Amino acid sequence: MLLRIMFLTIALNTVFGEGFAVDTKSFKIEWEAYKFTSRAAVKGTFNRYMAGGFHKSKTVGGLFDGVEILIDIGSVDSGNAARDYTLGTKFFNLFTGATITARTANYENGEVDLLVNMNGREAERRISVDITDSKISFEANFDMMKDFMLSEAWNS
Repeated sequence: MLLRIMFLTIALNTVFGEGFAVDTKSFKIEWEAYKFTSRAAVKGTFNRYMAGGFHKSKTVGGLFDGVEILIDIGSVDSGNAARDYTLGTKFFNLFTGATITARTANYENGEVDLLVNMNGREAERRISVDITDSKISFEANFDMMKDFMLSEAWNS
């Protein structure tokens, strides 16, 4: 199973005389998953999360130091209540822990390290950060089986 996590629509505010800040109320965390590559993607959002570590910075890159997001896996929303129930009871319920943790570090030259912890396993990707029209966006692809050892959830 492949998973693409997209952190989109994070508004970037210019703080007069102080540099930059992130509008934490503007977060939108989206995901896209493929159980079989021959099938269409299932897309959705996570509606409950806590974001911490944000601060003002003289540079855009400095905004990423120490950021951590805790995502409540029970807040999955695919736009289909029956699918959400199945995802919650037959997939996410089999995880070790009730949250997904994402951290960023080492921003340099438009790239950042994204560390994601899910099911008691951590995977890291070096990803490009897009800053356009005062919005920050990035995405990362993970193999749920290899990166997070989700065979029990996969087989459900």
